[in-house]
Amino acid sequence: MKKALKIVLILLAIIIVLGIICYAVDYNRVKEQKLPIFCIPMTIYSDGGTMEYWGLGYKVIDFNRLYTDETPDWEKEANSKICIGSFFMDYHDAYQKARQGITIEIKNVQFTRTYQVIADLDRTNESGTDQYYVVAQFQQEEPILIKVNKEYSLEENKNYEFTFEGSITVGENKKRDNATIFQEFAIKNIVETDKVGLDQIQEEPN
Repeated sequence: MKKALKIVLILLAIIIVLGIICYAVDYNRVKEQKLPIFCIPMTIYSDGGTMEYWGLGYKVIDFNRLYTDETPDWEKEANSKICIGSFFMDYHDAYQKARQGITIEIKNVQFTRTYQVIADLDRTNESGTDQYYVVAQFQQEEPILIKVNKEYSLEENKNYEFTFEGSITVGENKKRDNATIFQEFAIKNIVETDKVGLDQIQEEPN
């Protein structure tokens, strides 16, 4: 009985030592964003090809998540990282770890776009501070409804340069339609312009 117990303890000790050695080697490889060598592939996720590997008491998840042209640069980096953790680490835990250490930089921006006033609706918001207009951008989308502080008096069929200000994530690659522009950014100034067509200012928030 004692002999059998001794054999079991020796085998356990060997497995633990091997696990520690394998983990140390694979940990250093993952730290350099290299695939493990002491793990076997067990699961492939339908997110673009993320692979989960199992080792002796630990997991490695190699992310290969799909992204689009609009995906922020920091998210693209997280979507291709390799992470190592305990055997209890799941997909969500690993992705949170992948995002750690990635700097998300916010910057203030100011940009100008030109719109033509299609209609003055002659209506205000409940507080009476904003006037409603329908505007359109040259060669772009359908007209949109906006509200503008009553300090600006806009006339129908005239073109105006709207200067916006706000903040964006550096490298975000996000495309915004005109409705989103008016929702996400504050109007800093509005001036009438005689520029027409392609001579009009149409800047992106970057």
